[in-house]
Amino acid sequence: MNATFTSAGGELSVISSAAAITGIPSPSRSARTGDVLVSALIDRYMAEYIGRDETRPQRLAWWRARLDGMTLTQLTDDDVFFALEDLAEKHGRYWAGLDADGKAIYKAKGKPLAPATLNRYGAALGAVLSWSIKRRIAPKGWDNPCLNRPGF
Repeated sequence: MNATFTSAGGELSVISSAAAITGIPSPSRSARTGDVLVSALIDRYMAEYIGRDETRPQRLAWWRARLDGMTLTQLTDDDVFFALEDLAEKHGRYWAGLDADGKAIYKAKGKPLAPATLNRYGAALGAVLSWSIKRRIAPKGWDNPCLNRPGF
């Protein structure tokens, strides 16, 4: 089964059913343009993820929302840095039960997120980007912007 993929530039290409779930073409020599959306890249990474980190989906969902509409080649180390700076100003939340309608209640903690938490968010995105380089999805010679960020 084949599916049609539209890149951020509007170009159409046919992809295999394995990649049809996420909209990212299987690696090929001509597909390394970097026009793939970071959100689609995160989706494909999570579809293939077999690790033990149970918090990775939550952290990558935050990145997916934060970098929505951005392509791989548009992503810079400044985007990563300022996203983590914004996250550093937020307070952690904890689950406090369910309301009368059965919806989850989250309450804010009194202090901001710990530096280790911020590093884990950066590491989660860095893993996706490194994976894209190893899978030959990222353009040849493209540098992972997470490698240039300082730790918190």
